[in-house]
Order: sequence, then structure tokens, then C-alpha cells
Amino acid sequence: MQTVNKGTIIVGTLLHKISTSGHSTTCATKFHNKITTMNNTQKVTVELKNGKFRLTEGRKADDLNPKALVLYATAQCAGLTIMGIIGKDEVIPKRLEITIEGVLDTPTLTAESRFRSFNVIYRVECKSLADQNTVSHAVREAQESRCGLVAMLKMAAPVAHEISIVSSESVNV
Repeated sequence: MQTVNKGTIIVGTLLHKISTSGHSTTCATKFHNKITTMNNTQKVTVELKNGKFRLTEGRKADDLNPKALVLYATAQCAGLTIMGIIGKDEVIPKRLEITIEGVLDTPTLTAESRFRSFNVIYRVECKSLADQNTVSHAVREAQESRCGLVAMLKMAAPVAHEISIVSSESVNV
């Protein structure tokens, strides 16, 4: 792993960002396929609200096209997997948002369009530093091995991911 200064943008890498008490660490892992310019990207964001993952911005699943539904189902699956992992530790994040972007191989959305790549973005706010460690482990587990739909996307095209976890706990220095 290579350490990267905060704010550095790296093309063709997988970024993990973990913030603790105002300090930020970003690690980059080599990603074999370069991420190309997104000209036809499908994007879905879900947020944990009252124990369920809901689409943001007032969107409804009925409004999504079939390609976006695949992304929506994957975001739901990843979120439920994370909550299942942390549930045994009785940790509930203050905020959990998952965005999945998929780049299509056609300039416009068509029935024949196929995904060329995916990017999964996890944004989490925890109550404490201890919760942050538990959630960090759960997000990595879901992304790397436990979520079946993320695994399915990996079989279809390269999947990059970003993880941002912060704690709202005040720390005495």
C-alpha cells in the first residue's frame, strides 16, 4: 500500500479514506483498469433512514430504469450486509449512505448497454471512535467478500470503491 496526501486525486486506484478525530488517512491500492471519462453514467444513492435503506432526493424505485435498478439492488444489498455485520455489536451509525455509479459502454442508455465499470462510495458517520472501527471492518467485509451483489458486479466489470468514515465524538487533546 502507498500513502497519499489528503486531497490527492489518483486515477486508476482504489481509495480508502478513514477520518478519525480530525486526522485523515488515505490509502491507495493498485487498481488494474484505468477509470475512463464518464459519459454515460448511471448513479443511485441510498441512505439509512429508520432502519431501512431509501433512495435519496425523493426518488422512487418505480422511476428507475433497469440498469439503475441493478445499482439500487446492489446498494441495498451492501447496506443490509453492513447492518447485519455490525448488528451483533449493537452499533448503529448516525448516517450511512451508499452511492453506486456504473459507466455504460454506449453514449446513451439503450437496452443493449452494458456496464464497463462501477464505483461504490460508502459515507458513514458514527457516534464514537469505537463504533468507527466496527463499521470500518463491516464496510470492508461487505465490499470485499460478504455482499453477493457486489461480488456479482465484480464478475461483470471492474469495481472500484471509496470509503469515508467519520466520528462525531469529541476528542480531548
